[in-house]
Amino acid sequence: MSERATTSRSKRKTPVFGLAVASAVLGLTACQSNNAAEGIAFREARFERMQAQQSYEKCVDEAVELDSQARSTRSPAQYLASARLLERCEQDLGPHADRGMDERRMRAYALSVQNNFKGGDVARARENLEQLRISFPKRDLFYSDGSSFTDSMSVLLGEVDVRRTGHLGLYNIPDDLRSELLRARYWQRH
Repeated sequence: MSERATTSRSKRKTPVFGLAVASAVLGLTACQSNNAAEGIAFREARFERMQAQQSYEKCVDEAVELDSQARSTRSPAQYLASARLLERCEQDLGPHADRGMDERRMRAYALSVQNNFKGGDVARARENLEQLRISFPKRDLFYSDGSSFTDSMSVLLGEVDVRRTGHLGLYNIPDDLRSELLRARYWQRH
């Protein structure tokens, strides 16, 4: 075979080979740009979640400050303002809550229940207690004496018939609350 024949065969293979290489490069580029787009979307979602969580923390801190002011002035209106702000904090957080936030969120729900109760909005306190139970099933908060938050609030909010002594014993409530309920029941009967 002559040198000229070999050269013309190489030239014919070159466009096909070049086309194959170009297709592979374009395919890899498409994969890389798709992966890059997924990476950017992931980072954007993570950033959005972090911003929502930081806003939640700031919002709860403001509500806790309102609660502190309400305790010092014993103002039902400030208790209610704190409770409403806590509710808005939870609503604004939406789907951006991480599992690591559960304890903080439970405490915020609990504070909204207590503050609604102290502010005189018993119906709203019951709603928030039910929402706490739904959002965190089979979980509870405990006071320093070991008594249950949900049991105590259930009794205080009238979800438990405290007229029956045996029934009251089923709940993990503080001793002073139990004594006060028993005392009140005694004086209602006598």
